[in-house]
Amino acid sequence: MDKYILQFKAEASQTNLGDTALVEYLKAGLNPALFKSIYRLPVMPETLKEWYEWAQRLDWQYRQEQTESKLLGHSHVMHKTHKTTEEEEEVTREHRHRPLHGHSHWPML
Repeated sequence: MDKYILQFKAEASQTNLGDTALVEYLKAGLNPALFKSIYRLPVMPETLKEWYEWAQRLDWQYRQEQTESKLLGHSHVMHKTHKTTEEEEEVTREHRHRPLHGHSHWPML
């Protein structure tokens, strides 16, 4: 997730898009599980900075949970049927994330 956020910030800095539009593009590039986790927060992020922070925090928590579950021998049904966050990020980037350069060809949000 950190790589995605860094890349997103670098590309965003080269556009004239405002934070509201950038939040929409950021959301479109998140893997579906992370996107849902953010929407389940008691208080939704309101700024682009808050979206960055929550995406990174929840991704880190998910990775920590996966690591500790393996160490403790916990098994989850999700292990058999759900891709890891890293695998989802790659699929998401390939299918949903588009570079911010030439953003006029992006789907309307």
